[in-house]
Amino acid sequence: MKMSSTIIASIFLLMPIIKSTILVANAAPSELNEQEIKIINQFSENVAIEDAIGQLLIIGAAGDTKNYPGNPRLEEQIATLGVGGVMLNSYNYEKQNDSELHLESINSIIGFHNHLQSLSDKSKLKLPIFLAADFEGPSFTSFPGAVIQPPPALTLASTANAKLIRLNGKAVGFQLSTLGINMLLGPVLDIDRSTQGDADKTIKNRSFGGSPDRVYNSASHFVTGIREAGVLSIAKHFPGLGSVIGSMHSTKKFPTYYGGASRLKQELLPYKNFSKYLDGIMTSHVYLDFLEADKQQPITFSKLFVTNLLQKNNPVLIKSIDIPGLNFSEKLILSDDLTDMGSIIQYRKKYNKSHTDIAIEALESGHDMLIFSHVELPNTPKRGINEAFHYNDLKTLVSELTLRIQNNERLEKRFRSSLKKIIYYKATHNKKLGGSTSEMLLGIRGAWIKQKLQNIDDLTKPEFLKRTKHKDIKDLVKITIDNATIKLHEISKDTANISDLNSDTNIHFYIEEDYIDNYKIAFAHKFKSSQFFPICKSEKHTKNCTPRLHSRGKLNKALEASLKDKSVDKIIFTALNIDDMDSLEKMRLDFKPKALEKIILLIHYTPTIISKELSSRINIYGNFTKHSLSFKSDIDLLNGEINPKNKDQLPINFGGNPDALNENPIKINPAKGFEPIKYYATAKEKQLTLEIESLKEKIIEQEKLKQQEENIKKKKDPIKQQENKKYNHKTTLQWIIIALAIAFLILTAKIYSKRNGQIIERKEGLLSRIHDNVFSDTKVPALIILSITLTLIAFKIDPTIIPPCAPSENSEHPIFKKQ
Repeated sequence: MKMSSTIIASIFLLMPIIKSTILVANAAPSELNEQEIKIINQFSENVAIEDAIGQLLIIGAAGDTKNYPGNPRLEEQIATLGVGGVMLNSYNYEKQNDSELHLESINSIIGFHNHLQSLSDKSKLKLPIFLAADFEGPSFTSFPGAVIQPPPALTLASTANAKLIRLNGKAVGFQLSTLGINMLLGPVLDIDRSTQGDADKTIKNRSFGGSPDRVYNSASHFVTGIREAGVLSIAKHFPGLGSVIGSMHSTKKFPTYYGGASRLKQELLPYKNFSKYLDGIMTSHVYLDFLEADKQQPITFSKLFVTNLLQKNNPVLIKSIDIPGLNFSEKLILSDDLTDMGSIIQYRKKYNKSHTDIAIEALESGHDMLIFSHVELPNTPKRGINEAFHYNDLKTLVSELTLRIQNNERLEKRFRSSLKKIIYYKATHNKKLGGSTSEMLLGIRGAWIKQKLQNIDDLTKPEFLKRTKHKDIKDLVKITIDNATIKLHEISKDTANISDLNSDTNIHFYIEEDYIDNYKIAFAHKFKSSQFFPICKSEKHTKNCTPRLHSRGKLNKALEASLKDKSVDKIIFTALNIDDMDSLEKMRLDFKPKALEKIILLIHYTPTIISKELSSRINIYGNFTKHSLSFKSDIDLLNGEINPKNKDQLPINFGGNPDALNENPIKINPAKGFEPIKYYATAKEKQLTLEIESLKEKIIEQEKLKQQEENIKKKKDPIKQQENKKYNHKTTLQWIIIALAIAFLILTAKIYSKRNGQIIERKEGLLSRIHDNVFSDTKVPALIILSITLTLIAFKIDPTIIPPCAPSENSEHPIFKKQ
């Protein structure tokens, strides 16, 4: 194949640097050194715009696991347009039962991903591509089957178990990496501000909590696991969907953030301390209600938010509120989908803008990569929900973007700045895969192509789980869901445990049709008179199940009959969506509270969809996920094998009291390396917290001073003991010498008289012999001199004659004198 002029020019430009790179030692296995960064900068500044423009785009794949071999559209997308990444959606894969894994299906996914990477090797720059995916759980995933879905964020946080959250994050990263996915669009850092009875269609069970600290603490452990698995993590949805009313996909009303700048400042807290641990941020297409009318546009196109607030470190003044900058300037900034989101379609139509127009606006506002997720193809089912974005639209977009950037120096500078970051992250990942930066820019990459699996255990039993009590990923997920099971309201103790009930107890089971057989196996043999009602998961196929169909449906009629039948002792009802809650809400309106007490609700969705009135009338337990394993957890709960946690473990508000959540203690601390964030739910809490912190600081300071004094005393005591011992030895010697001197003087006085020279009467014995032999008349002067000398020696030893006892600290002894 003939190399393009860009590649040839790049080789000559980079050869001197490449040679010198060999001599430079790498700082860390996955980090780039200064020389590698220099190579990237030089490459990005010199590459032709038309050859590199595709690197800004992450597009939906024009193929799937069935038709990818020989698919010309895929080759055009990746090889010809040279896109920077591919967004993988559920329609790219064969739908399967997520409770069963098949080696053939898994390998077909790996083969599809390998094919996408191999096509990038045919592009002009030969750069590898990002393969991006959602993987939040069964309801929000790029994979409809063939892998083990993780529990959603709400379920993870409800465990209040940091280790389980981290292991699930690592399992997510491991599965994605094994399949060839290198970029996770997650975690969700939105704060769930839903009120009781709110049928929220945006957050659902995707948030880690109802306050900034709960979201931050739990998400920190999840991200730690992702990083350990070596997958890029792109958090979403800046600036947050927690206070947004309206769906992102709706074309009737703009999704709008309500709450003001002060609340927004709180909701951005999780992002602030995450900047060191994430690879990027995905923005959202929300509007902010508190901005002036002339500034009303999706945040996607706001430089104030995407550049100044998200990427810089300095505070940004918004409506008189100083909001700290989030410092993501060195991270990848991705847009949300620009093809099918209702808010984008409304914006384009209102201001008559093309896809190229909004792409330029998103680039200028500060985005590095733009997602065009749904590309429609001829003779294939419609992929998007709203307006179609065709393959020809994509080609037009690439062509027009090239021309606009070539003719605008400011745009070119912006383009090359983003290109540097994109290549930097590709080079960093390439290094983790055993490649080098210089070789990657010449088309020689690391191990981006994944090996197909020889055994299903290669996906389900990663090495890191062997050091835990979990036998495989499925077991990890099941235990996680068990630990997330919470009793939200219980009319009488242990209502959910039906294992001890008499065999003649009449129970009516209303269960999602896919799992009804599991309940029959578990309970039909014991409770002979019980009945099982499979709830239809689709309104299109209702032959052998009970359709919902809101207030006029068969489900409502069946529930009414169960409540009226006095022989029915209990009603066990699994709720998966708002339609199920509509049915129970109708029962609340039609029946007295006493009749409702027989209902045991097992909630597999966010509990905020339960109305405030209903939440106190029935027994409610939840694990908050539609995961296939969650229904097995239900069965274990009913059999008394799971002890449900108390409501204060739920990380979001429940029950109608908006202050209830803030009154509950936070169960999880941030992961190692993550600084705690300071969040105050109320002004009173802030004042009280600051007072407590001030008092703690004073106590700590006092303790430090006390400890210092004790340490000084401990150091001083051995010195005192040693000095006292020496001092006592000195004073004893002094007194002995002085005593001798005095004795000699007394002897002299006895021998001679001072005035008349009369000789003192001699004594017999020792004194007489001393006098005769030593103290003769000629030796008296010498004796006197000896006495004086002994006295001076005593004073020379220590001029201050102190009795031999322990000195006081007030004395003038040298060891107590101030230095």
